[in-house]
Formats: sequence, structure tokens, C-alpha cells
Amino acid sequence: MHLFYPIGTFYPAQSGGPSNSVYWLAKALVRQGVNVTVLSTDTDQPDNTLRNQWLTTEAGRVRYVSTRHHNLPWRSIWQSWQLIPTVDLVHLTSLFYPLSLAAAVMAIRHQKPLVWSPRGELAPAALALRPWLKQLVLKGIRPWASRITFHATSREEMRQIRTHFGPDVRVVELPNYLELPPLLPPSVPGALPPYLLYLGRLHPIKALDRLLEAVALSAVFRNGPWQLRLVGTDASGYGATLRQQADALGLGHRVSIEPPVASEIKQRILADAHALVLPSHSENFGNVVIEALAQGTPVVASLGTPWSILPAEGAGFWVANDPATLAATLDTCLSLPTGKYAQYRQRAIALATAQFDIRTNGHRWLSTYTALTTNQLTTPLCVE
Repeated sequence: MHLFYPIGTFYPAQSGGPSNSVYWLAKALVRQGVNVTVLSTDTDQPDNTLRNQWLTTEAGRVRYVSTRHHNLPWRSIWQSWQLIPTVDLVHLTSLFYPLSLAAAVMAIRHQKPLVWSPRGELAPAALALRPWLKQLVLKGIRPWASRITFHATSREEMRQIRTHFGPDVRVVELPNYLELPPLLPPSVPGALPPYLLYLGRLHPIKALDRLLEAVALSAVFRNGPWQLRLVGTDASGYGATLRQQADALGLGHRVSIEPPVASEIKQRILADAHALVLPSHSENFGNVVIEALAQGTPVVASLGTPWSILPAEGAGFWVANDPATLAATLDTCLSLPTGKYAQYRQRAIALATAQFDIRTNGHRWLSTYTALTTNQLTTPLCVE
């Protein structure tokens, strides 16, 4: 079986979740004997990444195509068109990226099985950005929806897919699986002030303004030694707005806005946090939640995320993201007795390991791809 992933950015780029999640999936499939080809632009690649040549990697055959304008990847489109007739299945990771749209046209033309992952792009908050253009694209996809297998990472995303493409559209529901990092030992107690952590894109859809209001309302936060660290990419200058808000709330000395981190530094920041907070208005998944859980760090996630499993498994909290509710939840989280907090950390590790480790769950994707390439997958389903 030969699988093809045309994608905007790919590991070692860190431009969003698919850069890593597709990389981990491709590696898991290669370990199971699958022939994998990845074609990516060179957006956000390190200078030492080899461009415009096929590389043999743990994730299969990979090519990073030099691209002057990320949203006009003409060379990537042309090369994907040349590849698609030779593969068995095409898997796309964006509904609106030009490379995905062009690859979809070619896959349908050549009657190749096509899997399409919206990756949160159908959430109302996401569709509110440039809505006229996105509605035009969705209108163009609808006539071909019966030829597509959509991938949802949650039941809410499955509902969104059916809302836009019809109740009978074929959907497979599978979470993102991660290559879990090693569990880091605890840092020396007292080496850093205790802190809450947000790690991800600094963007209004992440509701970080509400998180700032919440910590301002949290009596336990304000009356204790706690810090709030906001760590991530700030492409639009939103960090300056958050800094002004923190200063206005009297939290300038308690809130730090920090650049993105990777590798062991990222894992250390996650491991040492008292809790990760993901207050987003909308989130189709949130890989960082699994990364935090894998380091034993409990998570406070909003109802706009698909993380209802957190309280069910005793690994965190799933609450509305209005400031008052968030503040009350933070008070609870920051006041947990030592023994109870230790239980949260243990359950966090157990949840990440059992349900989201690509090493033990990669076979679920292989089963799905096999069913599609042999015409055995004909109805919407959730792979167990």
C-alpha cells in the first residue's frame, strides 16, 4: 500500500499540529511496512533542511519543495499532480489550503481513495475568519463529498462535517496520536516559582484574554506565589494586546509572554507546570493536551475543546471559558491537597499512554487505510 500526504508544512517545521501529527503517523505506518510519501513546502524549515530532493527518512520518502509564497505553492501542486496517479490513497490535512484543494481534484479525477482531515477548520470560530472565501470553497467541495472519507478527531468535529457536507457523508473518527516523549524527572523543588501554563499559538481564538481575567479573579492565584506563562508563536502581534491587558489588571509582574519552544525545553516547561490551561473558544483537538498529560501535568480545558474525558479520567477539568467559571476552576486546581494532586498527575500519564500513544494505536489508522483501499469501508464509523 502506497500512501501520499501532500501537506503545507512538515516536521521539523513546527507550524501547527499537523506538522508533527502527520510525521508521527507516517513513522508508525513505515514501521508497519507501509510505503509512505510526503510532499511539503519548505515553509518554516531550518536552513539545513535539504530542499527539492527526495529524502529517505523514518517517515518514508519526503520532499521539501522550495516555496516563495506559502499560499501559492505552485511547484508543490505540480509535483503532487505527478505523484497522485502512482499512489493508492491520498490523505489531506486542510480544507482550504491550495495544495490540498489541487490534490483533491487530482485524486478524484484518478479515482483514488481520498481522506480529508478538516483539523478544526469547520468550527464556527474558524469559519468566521474570511467567511465568504471559505463558504465558496465548501460549496465547491459539496458535490464531491460522496467521493471523500472525512476524518474527525472528535464527535463534535464529526457533527460539523455532517452539518456542512450532509448527514450521510462517510466519516472516520480517530484522535490524533502522538509519539509520546520520555517522562522527565521532577525539577528541584523551589527552582522556579510555581506556574500555570498556556502553550500554543497566541491568537484571539485561544481566549487568552479570558484566561487573564480569570487569574485576576482567582483569589488563590492572586494571593499566592503563582505565575502565568503564555508560551507560543505570536505572528499577529496579539502578545502586545495581552501584555497591555495584564498590566491593566495589575498582573504585569505575574504574567510572562514567551517565544515558542521545542524539544526537551518544551517538555521541561510542560512537566514543571502545575497545570496546562487551554481556554480556547474552539479547538478541534489540541496536541499540547496530550503532551502535558504525558508529563503528568493536569489540564484545564474549555468546553470549546473536545476534552470531556479529562474529568472522567481524573486527569483535569473541562469547563466553560467565561472568566468567572475559569477562575473558580483555577482556585480548585491550585488548592488541591498534595495527595490528590499526585493522583491527578498519575492519572494524566495513564490516560496519555493508554489512549493517545501512536506506538500502540497506529494500527487503527492502518486498518482504516486498508479498508479504504480494498473498498471495505462504506459507512461512517468510529474506529475502536
